[in-house]
Amino acid sequence: MAPRHRPLVDRALLLAERGRGNRVDPDTIEAFLLALRLGATGIRTDAWTTRDGVVVLAGSRSSGTGMRRRRLRSTDLAEIDAQTPTLAAVHEALPAGTAIVLTVGDPDAVASIVEVTTARGSLDELWLCHDDLSLLKRWRDDHPDVALCARSRLRELPGGAERQAAVLRDAGIEALELPRDEWTVGLTTLCHRFGRQAWAYGATHERMVHE
Repeated sequence: MAPRHRPLVDRALLLAERGRGNRVDPDTIEAFLLALRLGATGIRTDAWTTRDGVVVLAGSRSSGTGMRRRRLRSTDLAEIDAQTPTLAAVHEALPAGTAIVLTVGDPDAVASIVEVTTARGSLDELWLCHDDLSLLKRWRDDHPDVALCARSRLRELPGGAERQAAVLRDAGIEALELPRDEWTVGLTTLCHRFGRQAWAYGATHERMVHE
């Protein structure tokens, strides 16, 4: 089955990394909602599965503090920090149309992520990101309706930016993500010429977002 194409858009997608964390704890529903109130159009964090197979969103593979930190993969949902949200709870809390962009820390979580998101009717808002192109290609084959983003650095692109844009186009991977300071007008135009979205991470101030 051919992947469903995500066209280029005429407005920027503004993602809050881990929510807005200077007033509330990051990677919580409260932080995500605050970020949206402050102007974000989507949220971004990492996705993991617990030992009992529940998808949770957290910036680290571990939960707890100090000597009590435990890997999420080795911990049941009932045993982790109550503030660590499940993907299902985030879908329930965020308004319709909010982009949810997940860097998949646990590749085995992808099928569950898609299942939960499909059940909520929010597949159009879901993006999955990774820096392993082979994983992204496999996810494309397995989940043709899910939007994908390849995260990298300019120096790590095999064959250069033009070659990478062509590879992403041919693989049906919709976006290329690089550090904010590596994008130029020419590089952005090149990416768009291949029909790929150009994403920048590391825009920590408003002036960087405008740039």
